[in-house]
Amino acid sequence: MRSIIDVSKAFTIVKSDLHGMTFVNYPFEEELVDLDQQLWLDQITEKLQSDSYTPSVCDIAEVPKGKGAVRPGSILTLEDQVVYTTLVDAIYGLLHKELLWSQGSTDYSYRLNTELGSKQWFRDQFNGWKDFKDNSVKRIDEGDAFVVITDITGFYENIDHSLLLSDLRQIHSPDEIVNAIRSCLVKWAQLDTKGIPQGSSASHLLAKLYLNPVDSELKDLGYTHFRYVDDFRIFCSSISEAKRALIDLTAILRKRGLNLQSAKSKIVRADDAKPEIEGTATLIDAVSKKIISQLEFVADYPYSSSIRINTEKPNQKQLVTIVNAFNDFFANADDSSFDKSLFHYLLNKLGQAKDKSAFNYCLEQLERHPEETIDILRYIERANMAKEAEDYLLKYINSDIAVYDYQNYKIIEWFLVNKLHHDQLINFARAVAFDNNKPSYYRAICKKLLGLHGNTADLGRIKTSYNSATTTVESCAILCSLKNMETARRNSFLSSVENTSDFHKRACKLVKQAVR
Repeated sequence: MRSIIDVSKAFTIVKSDLHGMTFVNYPFEEELVDLDQQLWLDQITEKLQSDSYTPSVCDIAEVPKGKGAVRPGSILTLEDQVVYTTLVDAIYGLLHKELLWSQGSTDYSYRLNTELGSKQWFRDQFNGWKDFKDNSVKRIDEGDAFVVITDITGFYENIDHSLLLSDLRQIHSPDEIVNAIRSCLVKWAQLDTKGIPQGSSASHLLAKLYLNPVDSELKDLGYTHFRYVDDFRIFCSSISEAKRALIDLTAILRKRGLNLQSAKSKIVRADDAKPEIEGTATLIDAVSKKIISQLEFVADYPYSSSIRINTEKPNQKQLVTIVNAFNDFFANADDSSFDKSLFHYLLNKLGQAKDKSAFNYCLEQLERHPEETIDILRYIERANMAKEAEDYLLKYINSDIAVYDYQNYKIIEWFLVNKLHHDQLINFARAVAFDNNKPSYYRAICKKLLGLHGNTADLGRIKTSYNSATTTVESCAILCSLKNMETARRNSFLSSVENTSDFHKRACKLVKQAVR
């Protein structure tokens, strides 16, 4: 590959993705890379330069998104994530030049850094969402009478490869980069010629390019619109203009192989649109101001309205306000009024204070709102209630209502992080670890738990399952789960497989280091 590539920069971006954007972190994979990170990066560079890199198959996690729906969370190997990011970074300058016109004026999501040489592609995401809201309200205040509010059905899953690759060529991306990206997308596609991986900064950047012609055409037609990922707001002076705008947007998107969600598409009068757009921000702002007023000392407080208000532990007066707000809007409220942004805000505050007021309510939401599982588990941990939650969580994952493998995976992962284990948990992991009808990432986390806390028979079954592993990361996770096996038996097995690949050698080394 003749193009200039920077694998180290790509890895920095990927590491940021891993702890906030990526859906699944495969057991032991980061640890294996960390054994000799530079060598691993050099090997990726060599594969790219010699055109010997081959992408792995992309698994999918069915991630709950509320109201019974799921989204396809892509599971790429770390190598694939770094390669994908490296390829997109190689054309970042071209993408930056093409997209900069719309950043913060039309497109508010994943806004590009104004400085081309920045180590990160995107600016602060919170301010992007806040500006999307504030500028929308400003348009209404300035006289727009109607707002078209809509979004795209299955946006990432329906991005057409041929159109995206054509967009890349249109901005003069080198053929070798376009062809390499094409090879990746073809291997990772869930549909033959559509879809890009979700949960990746590289995909967010390519998605921006894919909607760039849509933004341009709407502008050329004379419309004023704002967009946050695939959420559109078009500001109009009359009902007839709003109707035309919705017709035009539908036609423009159809040319890109995309469709609007009819259930979420509507034309709203300005006086109704404003409170809908402000939404939770108004509630958060009211609670925030009350909290600020109760600070013991305020010195040049930088935010007038911010969901990230005051990262320090709330004082007692503030805590009373937070608990009362949580009770009013959640604990004592009807579930139909559940608002995730306000929920995250108040839960974060309660977690900072190590307050247990939301504990019982949060446990009950695992069934009602499985999409909130990660935030609920984080709160329980921060409130020092992990041990108290253990029995409820065990009962939950063993029940018929815990239908989402991804949610159960996150709960098992949480048990491991908090070093909690229980006979009932081990029995549950035993049932999942060797069930080939379960996703491989879910089986792998259960094998990791059994490797730590299971018995000799469990270790034997983990070893036997090596022969049915279909990917390198899966087989190496199995090897890493064998550290507690009887030494001679374990080492004999490791010796028989360690030369399979560099990652296998790393796995064997990691196990031997762990038992010294």
